[in-house]
Amino acid sequence: MEKQTFGGDDDSEQPAAQQKKLKLSKFELGPDYNIREIFWKIMASYATTKSPGMDLAGLHNQRIALMRSALSVMESRESGFYGLSPQFIARYAMMMALDAGWEDAFLELIGRARESRAESWQPVVQALKHLLASEKYRKKAVDCMKAGIRNSGSYPSILFYVPKIGDKELVSELKREISIYARGDVDENQLNALDSLAMLAGEEDVKGMLLSLLSHWNVDIRRKVAGIIKGVALDEKSAALINRRIEAEPDEEIKRVLKKKVMSWKK
Repeated sequence: MEKQTFGGDDDSEQPAAQQKKLKLSKFELGPDYNIREIFWKIMASYATTKSPGMDLAGLHNQRIALMRSALSVMESRESGFYGLSPQFIARYAMMMALDAGWEDAFLELIGRARESRAESWQPVVQALKHLLASEKYRKKAVDCMKAGIRNSGSYPSILFYVPKIGDKELVSELKREISIYARGDVDENQLNALDSLAMLAGEEDVKGMLLSLLSHWNVDIRRKVAGIIKGVALDEKSAALINRRIEAEPDEEIKRVLKKKVMSWKK
């Protein structure tokens, strides 16, 4: 008999041939149900109807457990047995959180996925791209990400995902916060913030901030900024600033990139 997977998805992704269709009846709740049964019932409903199929308000106390169930399935690739790829598990779990207004659960899922050894952040990126392209979910997702980037516990996850999503409009909506981290954070968080701002490097305020970071104490930050500036249009003022920086720059690689940029501007 031909194997089937969920209907209703317009993605080109095709599950493996051995995957099975998930039947709603398999997950009808009984008196001794557990959280995994609830989770799969909701996944089945989103896959077939794009709605949770039950009142999510009654599951408020189980919201974090539901997100952890999603991550567990994504990490183990158990989802393949039921005909859902990790990308769809991530998508439907986030749709559940957004539909219910569970901001903390949304951030819990993407945060734990970032830290997962199974690289579960990859299906999360694809799921976020889909939700941000959705008229129904974009504002809800952006609002969660705005809240997340202002939170000391979750902002590294937002900085991690934004450049990988590659949504210029999203960067604009988070520009103020991202700029703060680009100037004042360190290491991976700062580099991720700069990768995001690279999408807005042509804007005068962003360009000015990038030029100021050419004097940053960390050579990795200066190197990142020099790479971004390669694609930015210069004027006389910014070219003069770069020339001054070339004289003070101790790193030969950065100096070479900056010299090449100024020479191309003079031409």
